[in-house]
Amino acid sequence: MPHTLTLVWDRLLACATLTLVWDRLLACATLTLAHRGEPIEYPEAPRVDCMSPPRSAIVIVNPVAGSGYAREIVACFRRRLDLSGVETELAVSSGPDELVRLASRPPTPETVVVVAGGDGTVRHALTALRGRPNPLLILPVGTENLLATQLGLLPDAEALWNTFAFGRVAPLDLATVNGRLFATNVGVGFDAEVVRRVARRRRGHITHFDYFWPLWRTFWQYRFPRVRVVADGGEICDEPALVFVGNIPRYAIGLRILREARWDDGLLDLCIMRCSHQAPLLEHAFWALLNWHVEHRAVIYRKVRRVELQSAQHVLLQSDGDPAGELPAVVEVLPAAMRVLVPPSTPASDARSAG
Repeated sequence: MPHTLTLVWDRLLACATLTLVWDRLLACATLTLAHRGEPIEYPEAPRVDCMSPPRSAIVIVNPVAGSGYAREIVACFRRRLDLSGVETELAVSSGPDELVRLASRPPTPETVVVVAGGDGTVRHALTALRGRPNPLLILPVGTENLLATQLGLLPDAEALWNTFAFGRVAPLDLATVNGRLFATNVGVGFDAEVVRRVARRRRGHITHFDYFWPLWRTFWQYRFPRVRVVADGGEICDEPALVFVGNIPRYAIGLRILREARWDDGLLDLCIMRCSHQAPLLEHAFWALLNWHVEHRAVIYRKVRRVELQSAQHVLLQSDGDPAGELPAVVEVLPAAMRVLVPPSTPASDARSAG
């Protein structure tokens, strides 16, 4: 049996790697076309909230997120702002607390807050901007960039400039887990343990390969504790399970765990994968790769506003790809809590659902 599991796991890793490589090839092809010197054209789309071209911006950079290419994107974007006469302030964050402080002080309500980083960096900015009128523009230069990808934002300076100058302002749902703000998803158990191991080893910018050994060790060592899940007041699970709650479909390496999620519907998506050992975990991963996991007999999928999570054992949480404590936990949606800039060709929250 262990030998069979190893063979299946190797096949799964190969599928995941091919998926990741395909995503990267598509991204590179998009960037190549965008840099051929041809103007970027956007089809007409109804605006949710029209605004005149911004005249001021504060650009906040997380120096840990991204690579040399990320720094090039930020530099090109800033040059585009300068050439267009936009009053710009550059602020480099030295850590999460500094990032929150910087994002909390835009000079005017019309100033666009531009944040360069990954999903963790964006989460800190959202914490500072929640309830403020300033729109947020994400420069996606992190490892996964799940939220930016879902909003239709590419790591391309010219495309990002077009969004800054001609994009539209859209409402974005947020959520909290035990009072901690998040924008993408919360994971309970297995993936939270992987995130904890990655965070413990992190010494700067990380890539997808930094997840390999933490994922491998967690796969063989995880014990699948029982988790009690109460959704909108009703108990729907009390057994060993993996639990995901969030606002967007995309997860790591392109998996769409929360397949029906929308970032502006005022609801959270809840996916529970009943799982007590490694074999069903591999089965869930296989069907998730094919995007057929929601129909599986061992999966519970709901649209909810509030989720309560409990366990008699030690069970970890992750939110937006960072460690977020442990159970018990309460997850609640915050409808239209934030204003974000999106490309003019992104007509609704499901525009990237096929991505």
